[in-house]
Amino acid sequence: MIKIKSFFRLFVVFILFLLLASFCGVEQLIMDASAKQFIAEISSRAKTVNKEIISERQRMLTLEKKYHAHQKINARDISWLRKLAREYNIKSPNFQHSDSWHLLELRVDEVPPSLVTAQAINESAWGRSHFASKVNNYFGQHCAHKDCGIVPKNRPVGATFEVARFLNMTESVKSYIHNLNTNSYYVNFRLLRLSMRKKDQPLDAISLAEQLVRYAKHPQYSDIIQGIMKKYNLLSLDGV
Repeated sequence: MIKIKSFFRLFVVFILFLLLASFCGVEQLIMDASAKQFIAEISSRAKTVNKEIISERQRMLTLEKKYHAHQKINARDISWLRKLAREYNIKSPNFQHSDSWHLLELRVDEVPPSLVTAQAINESAWGRSHFASKVNNYFGQHCAHKDCGIVPKNRPVGATFEVARFLNMTESVKSYIHNLNTNSYYVNFRLLRLSMRKKDQPLDAISLAEQLVRYAKHPQYSDIIQGIMKKYNLLSLDGV
């Protein structure tokens, strides 16, 4: 009798699965599971990278307060600041001048996990793209020197760029965030982010996405990224 009941339960579960599959499609069910996994993997790495950046930012802001209070900054901290400036492509920093501090405030900051995840979804087709699977490139990033990645099939004649190769997903996320934090294309993104900071506002990923129009040639690129964030409830990833 027990075996019959167990079989009946399995049969009922199987029938329910078939009904659900016929309604949604088996492929859709599988995609939903893999989509959740991809979102979890990308957002987890984004939070890890952001945590490191925020730690640097907090130390930098503490030292900046000393500067504004006309307090001496010791040699060890000055050395650390110079190293940080190099990492963020700030040339000839002068920490006796407010401009260098302003540039650090602009660049040394996090990118909302929702935005990171939405762009990864779009640029890598949920991690299924050729470049994601071959070279761990989830954001379509290019590199300039020979053999730094792989040559795309549709590369224009005369062009020398390659699609960058990364050791793993974390390195890809780290490079992408560094790109948004340093590339001249995204100055407006950084200015808006700093404006939110100065007003003690949480980072608004939807508004920040509007400043990424130069990330791709598609005229509605920002709208696409915003749509992905809303459709998959990615904003829930921020501030967690």
